[in-house]
Amino acid sequence: MYWDGGGHAMAWTGMAVGMALFWALVVLAVVAALTMGRQGVGQGVAGLEGRRVPDARAVLAARLARGEIDVAEYESRFAALERAGE
Repeated sequence: MYWDGGGHAMAWTGMAVGMALFWALVVLAVVAALTMGRQGVGQGVAGLEGRRVPDARAVLAARLARGEIDVAEYESRFAALERAGE
């Protein structure tokens, strides 16, 4: 019989390994969430270092939305981007 701690070593080992795996998964999930948020998934193009840099059209649209430029300037710059093949 396994009284007096005969079979408990495996139970404690299993729980310790399970807890370590759980916390590793939590840490990985947090790191992935922070990394995805910082990169702006789906916005921009890949830069030289692999970081996401904003697309020129997205920057232009954001400036229009913030009121930094007016519609005429937006259309003019957008047309220039189109001509340049941006």
